[in-house]
Amino acid sequence: MKKIVMSVVAVCFAFCMVSAAEALKINGDFKNVNPKNPIPTNWIKNGNGFKDASISVVKEGDKNILKFASKGKHTAIFTASTHKCADNAKFEITLLAKGKADEFNAGVYTYGAKNTYLVIRSASFKIDSPDKFTEYKKVITLTPVKAGKTEYVRGFIGSMNKPFDVQIKEVKIVPVDAK
Repeated sequence: MKKIVMSVVAVCFAFCMVSAAEALKINGDFKNVNPKNPIPTNWIKNGNGFKDASISVVKEGDKNILKFASKGKHTAIFTASTHKCADNAKFEITLLAKGKADEFNAGVYTYGAKNTYLVIRSASFKIDSPDKFTEYKKVITLTPVKAGKTEYVRGFIGSMNKPFDVQIKEVKIVPVDAK
């Protein structure tokens, strides 16, 4: 009996470890698109900064490409879906992008108890690949903040400070196991 219980515990532990390393379900390959809405399914336009921005999804072969440009500041889209996590969690952010951006951000908005917005945690990328999709990758850590404990996150992409003109084939936000 003890052997069976230990085996079940081991299988459950292995399953949890594999599940924890899966990318957040954010429609980061932009497969799901509503033709009447330029924002991909599961993404929401941030209320600020869209006065001088454009966003659309275009087909390139069998892939959907997010075309995203802004001449202003605070231009971002974030995910409608939320994902449970805690302070000190780490995420690997990967973009497959081309175009021009001195500072393009990808990361997470963090939230605490009762849907309280806490802070942005992001990686900043210099995208300088006008013709070829290039992979950009960084790791971020959800360091604790005085405003509260992190309980969940929403993914986001955009720029807080600089104009940009990029095309994104894919964005992934993957939890990194603590080592």
